[in-house]
Amino acid sequence: MPRLRLEPSKRLFFNAPFLTKQKAALRLTNDEYWPIMYRIKCTSPRRYLLDKWTGALGVGDSALHIIRLLPLNYREGMWDRFTIEYCRVPSERVVAYDEKLLEQSDVLMQKSLRVCFHV
Repeated sequence: MPRLRLEPSKRLFFNAPFLTKQKAALRLTNDEYWPIMYRIKCTSPRRYLLDKWTGALGVGDSALHIIRLLPLNYREGMWDRFTIEYCRVPSERVVAYDEKLLEQSDVLMQKSLRVCFHV
């Protein structure tokens, strides 16, 4: 079944101590039959730096995003989630990110990725 593929697919890991910036990679691959545009959302956006929060992918294309966790004081029970919202780019449009088109899309698909903190 065609879809947007995430690598890693379910969880993003960061290891203690959380006193310095840490990096993790997120690869998005478009296995759909049409071009897509996407935006990445996070439950705690001030805790992370991301090279790009939005983008567009042609059929079969992929994009690598580097996620940087800023130094933090970890507390038990802390959790975060990244959500990738995406939609089809209409055939008459250029394959590029368009916030207005994404907001007005009839079908907005989502994939989620949980952040795990290894203490």
